[in-house]
Amino acid sequence: MDKMIMAVIDTNQAEPILDALITNGFPATFFEAKGGFLCQSQYSIFIPVPENKVVEVCRIIETEYKKNKENIQDQISTQELSDDSGFQLPEGAKIYVWNLDQQFLFN
Repeated sequence: MDKMIMAVIDTNQAEPILDALITNGFPATFFEAKGGFLCQSQYSIFIPVPENKVVEVCRIIETEYKKNKENIQDQISTQELSDDSGFQLPEGAKIYVWNLDQQFLFN
């Protein structure tokens, strides 16, 4: 059965993760949303995959997230932080997986 993966990530993490998914042959689409207590912007990336590819996609997301998180932390540690520094500390990627019971294609 096919699965739908939804990864909710910080906006500064989105591009490298999308690039890695597409480079590895996984179709991905995304949208940006704001919400929550601090009204921070996040990306939701949707990746439809066969069941046997779920772990591979999650590993790609994890690898890129951790790599980018280290780069962001390096940048932050070399700058003096103030209230208007423009950096958002990464808080984590959240991944959800669900079954695609039905799919429709309209041409």
